[in-house]
Amino acid sequence: RATYQTLHRASLAAPSLREGMTESGAARSVRHLRALLGVAAVSLVDGHGQPLAWDGAGQHHEADAGRHAEEVLRTGRTAVLRERDLACADPSCPVRTAVVAPVVSDGSVVGALIAYGRMTSAGLLRATDEVANWVSSQVELAELDRERTRSMEAELRALRAQISPHFVYNSLAAIASFVRTDPEHARELLLEF
Repeated sequence: RATYQTLHRASLAAPSLREGMTESGAARSVRHLRALLGVAAVSLVDGHGQPLAWDGAGQHHEADAGRHAEEVLRTGRTAVLRERDLACADPSCPVRTAVVAPVVSDGSVVGALIAYGRMTSAGLLRATDEVANWVSSQVELAELDRERTRSMEAELRALRAQISPHFVYNSLAAIASFVRTDPEHARELLLEF
Protein backbone atom coordinates (compact mmCIF):
# COMPACT_ATOMS: atom_id res chain seq x y z
CA ARG A 1 0.00 0.00 0.00
CA ALA A 2 2.84 2.41 0.85
CA THR A 3 4.51 1.64 -2.48
CA TYR A 4 1.26 2.31 -4.33
CA GLN A 5 0.76 5.63 -2.51
CA THR A 6 4.34 6.67 -3.25
CA LEU A 7 4.03 5.83 -6.94
CA HIS A 8 0.66 7.55 -7.09
CA ARG A 9 2.09 10.75 -5.55
CA ALA A 10 5.02 10.65 -7.96
CA SER A 11 2.67 10.25 -10.92
CA LEU A 12 0.65 13.26 -9.73
CA ALA A 13 3.76 15.46 -9.47
CA ALA A 14 5.42 14.35 -12.71
CA PRO A 15 3.30 16.25 -15.28
CA SER A 16 3.86 19.56 -13.50
CA LEU A 17 7.60 18.95 -13.19
CA ARG A 18 7.77 18.17 -16.91
CA GLU A 19 7.36 21.92 -17.46
CA GLY A 20 10.83 22.38 -15.99
CA MET A 21 11.71 24.65 -13.08
CA THR A 22 8.84 27.09 -13.56
CA GLU A 23 6.67 28.80 -10.96
CA SER A 24 3.46 27.24 -12.27
CA GLY A 25 4.90 23.72 -12.46
CA ALA A 26 6.52 24.05 -9.04
CA ALA A 27 3.30 25.37 -7.48
CA ARG A 28 1.35 22.36 -8.72
CA SER A 29 3.97 19.79 -7.71
CA VAL A 30 5.16 20.85 -4.22
CA ARG A 31 2.19 19.47 -2.32
CA HIS A 32 2.82 16.06 -3.88
CA LEU A 33 6.53 16.30 -3.10
CA ARG A 34 5.69 17.17 0.51
CA ALA A 35 3.43 14.12 0.72
CA LEU A 36 6.23 11.96 -0.74
CA LEU A 37 8.65 13.16 1.91
CA GLY A 38 6.19 13.33 4.82
CA VAL A 39 7.57 16.63 6.12
CA ALA A 40 6.04 19.82 7.53
CA ALA A 41 6.88 21.89 4.44
CA VAL A 42 8.59 21.73 1.06
CA SER A 43 9.99 24.47 -1.12
CA LEU A 44 11.37 24.51 -4.66
CA VAL A 45 13.94 27.18 -5.50
CA ASP A 46 15.27 27.99 -8.98
CA GLY A 47 18.95 28.10 -9.92
CA HIS A 48 19.15 31.82 -9.08
CA GLY A 49 17.87 31.32 -5.53
CA GLN A 50 14.36 32.58 -6.25
CA PRO A 51 11.64 30.65 -4.38
CA LEU A 52 9.27 29.10 -6.90
CA ALA A 53 6.76 27.45 -4.57
CA TRP A 54 6.09 26.52 -0.95
CA ASP A 55 3.69 24.01 0.53
CA GLY A 56 3.02 23.31 4.17
CA ALA A 57 3.41 24.98 7.55
CA GLY A 58 5.76 27.80 8.44
CA GLN A 59 5.12 29.81 5.31
CA HIS A 60 6.85 32.79 6.91
CA HIS A 61 10.10 30.97 6.03
CA GLU A 62 9.31 31.01 2.29
CA ALA A 63 11.06 34.34 1.69
CA ASP A 64 14.28 32.85 3.13
CA ALA A 65 14.21 29.67 1.01
CA GLY A 66 16.63 31.16 -1.52
CA ARG A 67 19.10 31.96 1.26
CA HIS A 68 18.64 28.44 2.66
CA ALA A 69 19.59 27.00 -0.75
CA GLU A 70 22.63 29.23 -1.47
CA GLU A 71 25.31 26.70 -0.52
CA VAL A 72 23.61 23.86 -2.39
CA LEU A 73 23.15 25.98 -5.52
CA ARG A 74 26.84 26.91 -5.37
CA THR A 75 28.32 23.48 -4.55
CA GLY A 76 25.76 21.03 -5.92
CA ARG A 77 25.93 19.01 -2.69
CA THR A 78 23.08 18.24 -0.29
CA ALA A 79 23.14 20.24 2.94
CA VAL A 80 21.44 19.96 6.32
CA LEU A 81 20.28 23.15 8.05
CA ARG A 82 19.99 23.11 11.82
CA GLU A 83 17.67 25.13 14.04
CA ARG A 84 20.23 27.93 14.39
CA ASP A 85 20.41 28.21 10.56
CA LEU A 86 16.65 28.74 10.28
CA ALA A 87 16.30 31.08 13.28
CA CYS A 88 12.56 30.92 13.85
CA ALA A 89 11.16 33.06 16.67
CA ASP A 90 7.79 31.25 16.66
CA PRO A 91 7.99 28.41 19.24
CA SER A 92 4.98 26.64 17.70
CA CYS A 93 6.48 26.60 14.18
CA PRO A 94 7.20 23.03 12.99
CA VAL A 95 10.01 24.29 10.75
CA ARG A 96 13.14 23.72 12.83
CA THR A 97 15.52 21.94 10.44
CA ALA A 98 15.82 21.42 6.71
CA VAL A 99 17.43 19.18 4.14
CA VAL A 100 18.39 21.00 0.94
CA ALA A 101 19.13 18.88 -2.13
CA PRO A 102 20.19 20.05 -5.58
CA VAL A 103 18.05 19.70 -8.70
CA VAL A 104 20.43 19.03 -11.57
CA SER A 105 19.88 19.09 -15.33
CA ASP A 106 22.57 18.28 -17.86
CA GLY A 107 25.27 18.49 -15.20
CA SER A 108 24.26 21.95 -13.95
CA VAL A 109 22.43 22.84 -10.75
CA VAL A 110 19.12 24.38 -11.88
CA GLY A 111 17.43 24.56 -8.50
CA ALA A 112 16.97 23.03 -5.08
CA LEU A 113 14.40 20.97 -3.22
CA ILE A 114 14.09 21.90 0.45
CA ALA A 115 12.37 19.61 2.96
CA TYR A 116 11.53 21.37 6.25
CA GLY A 117 10.60 19.64 9.50
CA ARG A 118 11.01 19.47 13.25
CA MET A 119 14.10 17.29 13.05
CA THR A 120 16.42 15.74 10.50
CA SER A 121 17.18 12.04 10.23
CA ALA A 122 19.35 9.94 7.98
CA GLY A 123 16.16 8.62 6.40
CA LEU A 124 14.92 12.12 5.58
CA LEU A 125 18.33 13.03 4.16
CA ARG A 126 18.32 10.01 1.87
CA ALA A 127 14.66 10.44 0.91
CA THR A 128 15.18 14.12 0.03
CA ASP A 129 18.20 13.21 -2.09
CA GLU A 130 16.21 10.52 -3.92
CA VAL A 131 13.21 12.79 -4.52
CA ALA A 132 15.55 15.56 -5.75
CA ASN A 133 17.16 13.05 -8.15
CA TRP A 134 13.70 12.12 -9.42
CA VAL A 135 12.77 15.81 -9.79
CA SER A 136 16.05 16.28 -11.70
CA SER A 137 15.10 13.52 -14.12
CA GLN A 138 11.71 15.14 -14.72
CA VAL A 139 13.36 18.52 -15.35
CA GLU A 140 15.80 16.87 -17.79
CA LEU A 141 12.87 15.24 -19.59
CA ALA A 142 11.24 18.67 -19.83
CA GLU A 143 14.40 20.03 -21.45
CA LEU A 144 14.46 17.08 -23.87
CA ASP A 145 10.82 17.79 -24.76
CA ARG A 146 11.70 21.43 -25.49
CA GLU A 147 14.70 20.36 -27.58
CA ARG A 148 12.55 17.90 -29.54
CA THR A 149 9.97 20.61 -30.19
CA ARG A 150 12.67 23.05 -31.35
CA SER A 151 14.15 20.34 -33.59
CA MET A 152 10.76 19.58 -35.15
CA GLU A 153 10.11 23.29 -35.74
CA ALA A 154 13.53 23.68 -37.39
CA GLU A 155 12.87 20.67 -39.60
CA LEU A 156 9.49 22.11 -40.59
CA ARG A 157 11.11 25.44 -41.48
CA ALA A 158 13.72 23.60 -43.56
CA LEU A 159 11.01 21.67 -45.41
CA ARG A 160 9.09 24.88 -46.07
CA ALA A 161 12.26 26.45 -47.45
CA GLN A 162 12.71 23.46 -49.78
CA ILE A 163 9.09 23.55 -50.91
CA SER A 164 9.16 27.27 -51.57
CA PRO A 165 11.51 27.19 -54.63
CA HIS A 166 9.51 24.31 -56.15
CA PHE A 167 6.29 26.22 -55.61
CA VAL A 168 7.73 29.34 -57.28
CA TYR A 169 9.09 27.36 -60.24
CA ASN A 170 5.83 25.45 -60.77
CA SER A 171 3.72 28.59 -60.47
CA LEU A 172 5.84 30.48 -62.99
CA ALA A 173 5.76 27.51 -65.35
CA ALA A 174 1.95 27.41 -65.16
CA ILE A 175 1.69 31.16 -65.79
CA ALA A 176 4.16 30.91 -68.69
CA SER A 177 1.99 28.25 -70.32
CA PHE A 178 -0.88 30.76 -70.56
CA VAL A 179 1.20 33.64 -71.96
CA ARG A 180 0.64 32.60 -75.61
CA THR A 181 -2.74 30.89 -75.36
CA ASP A 182 -4.58 33.19 -72.91
CA PRO A 183 -2.54 36.35 -72.15
CA GLU A 184 -5.33 37.93 -70.07
CA HIS A 185 -5.55 34.89 -67.79
CA ALA A 186 -1.73 34.83 -67.54
CA ARG A 187 -1.78 38.50 -66.47
CA GLU A 188 -4.38 37.75 -63.74
CA LEU A 189 -2.40 34.76 -62.50
CA LEU A 190 0.79 36.81 -62.41
CA LEU A 191 -0.94 39.54 -60.35
CA GLU A 192 -2.32 36.98 -57.92
CA PHE A 193 1.08 35.32 -57.65
